[in-house]
Amino acid sequence: MSNKLQITITALALAAMAALTAAPAFALTVGTNIGLSANANVNAGGANANAGVSTTAKMTVSAAAEARMENRANQEITRRVDVLNALIARINAMQNLSTDDKTALSTSIQTQISNLTDLQSKITADASDTTALRTDVQSITGSYRIFALIRPQAAIEAAADRILSIASLMGTIGAKLQARITSSTANASSMVSIYNEFTAKVTAAQTAANAAVNEVASLQPDMGNKTQMQANLTALKDARTKIQAAQQDLVAARKSAGEIVKILIQNDKAILKTQASTTVNASGSVNASGSAQ
Repeated sequence: MSNKLQITITALALAAMAALTAAPAFALTVGTNIGLSANANVNAGGANANAGVSTTAKMTVSAAAEARMENRANQEITRRVDVLNALIARINAMQNLSTDDKTALSTSIQTQISNLTDLQSKITADASDTTALRTDVQSITGSYRIFALIRPQAAIEAAADRILSIASLMGTIGAKLQARITSSTANASSMVSIYNEFTAKVTAAQTAANAAVNEVASLQPDMGNKTQMQANLTALKDARTKIQAAQQDLVAARKSAGEIVKILIQNDKAILKTQASTTVNASGSVNASGSAQ
């Protein structure tokens, strides 16, 4: 074999050996890279899957919380609307308040019902927006002061109406008592004094009841304004004090009426006793005269 041919064969052999030697390294490198890429893809997929599960869970929890808030808000609004409708019916049944007072209070209540109905629609529209929904729910107690103003306002006016009804009835009774006092022949001065106390208490009750109504009739919901809220509370407290004073006046008037009736009964018994005695005496005299004849 020539030196040239031997050199060529040797060069080919070396190249082949180099290729064989490099092949595993290449395969190892490629395999490693492929493995890393596969693992990376698997890990990335797992992370994405976990992120998806977490997001879905959060969305589910949020949706459930929003549904609970919406349901609770609707219940609170319905409860308030029911109370307001009952108050309107109660106001319409009042007999002694002026038409203007009844209309003013009924109008105020109807406005609150309309506002609450609008709010209920807004809550439905904001059901998927947690922040807006929470603000809507908070406004039920913050802005729509049904139980803080409207209900006690109506209660005061209803109490005043009852007081005025009783006072009117006592006025009728008083007129009858006065007629009996005038026709009575005994203890007239004492009964007149008690009757004057009676009429004074009835009048005081009427005055206090009307003043209580006038004090609360123009009150408006504070809509979250603390100054207005305090002014409303002060007016409601003072009106309740007037109602309590009127009730005490009626109790005192009833007591005075009872004292007058007691005196009249005693006088009637005394008159009847005198009349009976006179009749017996007169009858005895006739009999004695007949016997003498």
